[in-house]
Amino acid sequence: RESGMVNLHMELGGNAPAVVFDDADLTDVAGNCAKGSFKYAGQRCSAISRVLAHESVHDELVDLIDGQMDAWTAGDLFDEDTAFGPLISEDQADWVETLVEDAVDKGAEIVRGGSRRAPEGVPDELADQFFEPTLLANVPRDARIVDEEQFGPIAAITTFEDEDEALEIANGSDLALDAAVFTSDYKRAMRMANRIDAGAVRINGAPSHGLGDVPFGGNKDSGIGREGLDASIHAMMREKSIIL
Repeated sequence: RESGMVNLHMELGGNAPAVVFDDADLTDVAGNCAKGSFKYAGQRCSAISRVLAHESVHDELVDLIDGQMDAWTAGDLFDEDTAFGPLISEDQADWVETLVEDAVDKGAEIVRGGSRRAPEGVPDELADQFFEPTLLANVPRDARIVDEEQFGPIAAITTFEDEDEALEIANGSDLALDAAVFTSDYKRAMRMANRIDAGAVRINGAPSHGLGDVPFGGNKDSGIGREGLDASIHAMMREKSIIL
């Protein structure tokens, strides 16, 4: 409204769902979901913010993700053995705590983590910025963490019965940057990828953006425009048509 006559690109965050069907390789899914949720303490716009698991595989997937969490050692990031550090600020840790408390109050189960406890060796000035890597099971649909961006280290697992319900949950957020679908059924994968409202959908892998080899950007409140090697070049060009 106030930008005037200029091109805009705005990337405004995400709330990526990982939709897991009962025919997926759950061991592979667990590794991808752990990485997607906990890398950089979840402080990535393309982080997996919610895991939507078919109701028949919820319990097994929770156990497998729980097993993956042993590798996410929390501590001082200046220590080479540390895989998981503090959040960007105390306010951000407060926000993550608010979402976890809301989910638990509504019936979610804390499988691991769930507190602000800082590990040993963390400088005192960073202690209040920690939130433990946390795994939540049986997260109810009305929990805020299902629809609101957490930007924190929470793997929140909720369930669905069929494709339509999975799509309803996945598309229920105002944010639509990234998503993932895990299944061994190619037609289902493409059907879901086409119907999920997101700027990018990764099949059988966690969302990831490197050098910009694919266009990157969001729909809804996740922004406008696309960036990337090719997309950014075209964004900086002004096209002109000459018709003979």
